Amino acid sequence: MYSRRKGAIKIINEASGTIRPLRMTLLLGAPGSGKTTFLKALAGKLDSSLKRKGKITYNEKEVNSSTPQHMHAYISQYDLHHAEMTVRETIDFSSNMLGTINEFEMMEQSVRRKQGDINEVEQNLDSFIKATTFGEGSNLTTNYIIKILGLSECADILVGDEMRRGISGGQKKRATIGEMLVGLARCFFMDDISTGLDSTTTYEIIKVIQQMTHLMDLMVVISLLQPPPETLELFDDIILLCEGQIVYHGTREKATDFFEFMGFTCPNRKDIADFLQ
Repeated sequence: MYSRRKGAIKIINEASGTIRPLRMTLLLGAPGSGKTTFLKALAGKLDSSLKRKGKITYNEKEVNSSTPQHMHAYISQYDLHHAEMTVRETIDFSSNMLGTINEFEMMEQSVRRKQGDINEVEQNLDSFIKATTFGEGSNLTTNYIIKILGLSECADILVGDEMRRGISGGQKKRATIGEMLVGLARCFFMDDISTGLDSTTTYEIIKVIQQMTHLMDLMVVISLLQPPPETLELFDDIILLCEGQIVYHGTREKATDFFEFMGFTCPNRKDIADFLQ
């Protein structure tokens, strides 16, 4: 992948691998390593000034310009909302624009789910039933997403901006994620979504995304800059980029073993994420 301009340079070089559903992948890399370009390439959101070589497949079918855009979603580090709309109105509007999935498909997926704690499945089903039974003025899926993202307490509060008082930064990030979840997308590429958030809020948001990944059979790739250990442990896989090349792509548990085999040992007092980056 390289720029079309004269004297172009490669941004992502010979990247290959498989990203699986029902797993949450952490994308690590120093600033300038190509993380944003990598995510946009997977999401089909590349700038027209960039040229891509090679192919990207989804369920063994090549992703190209004719691939339905609603199958994947790119979430940037910036939260762009209408300040004078409430959280519920924001997610409802997104639902109408993206085309909401069948309201009962989520519940069916929960029932079919074979992995994880059965109590967690029952809790999610209970959330769905309560949201769809008592929700007013919005569609069933919107109520369910609001419930499971922990936005019920601020659902009818204005989003706000620098000039208008509204919801918190963490709640805005959840609303941004909710806007994408109400659509038909099953692949999510999230770019540095911890920007402007403290470690506790970041952990809570990633925890919710982890639950949604397993509940709704999603495929999620998230780039974070120096995530704390407790947040790192929520991920199933890690992709490490360095100067546009994939240095490591595998399970989180085997990352340190891989680098030790290569002759790089993580110091005792250093976080694994800091060591990898």
